[in-house]
Amino acid sequence: MKKIIYSLLVISLLACNSQKNIKADYEIKSNETFEIELKSNPTTGYSWKWVKNDSPSILDSVSATYLQDKAKAGMTGVGGKEIWKFKGV
Repeated sequence: MKKIIYSLLVISLLACNSQKNIKADYEIKSNETFEIELKSNPTTGYSWKWVKNDSPSILDSVSATYLQDKAKAGMTGVGGKEIWKFKGV
């Protein structure tokens, strides 16, 4: 099966992002999946969104899940991470 090679460039959305610029290279076959974890805090508007344009794609988003960091009961504004699952097309 033909391997799909592509690069993902994840750019920080906010100046306060500690991840700065991240470049991740993956090599997968069609229908294979992989996951990436990104810091997130939806209570402050700091979250991620998959934007797929109308051109033919070699990659598609399968799911996105948010997991809040551990915090004391009653705390608000606690950050966490988003786990994005992608699939080679």
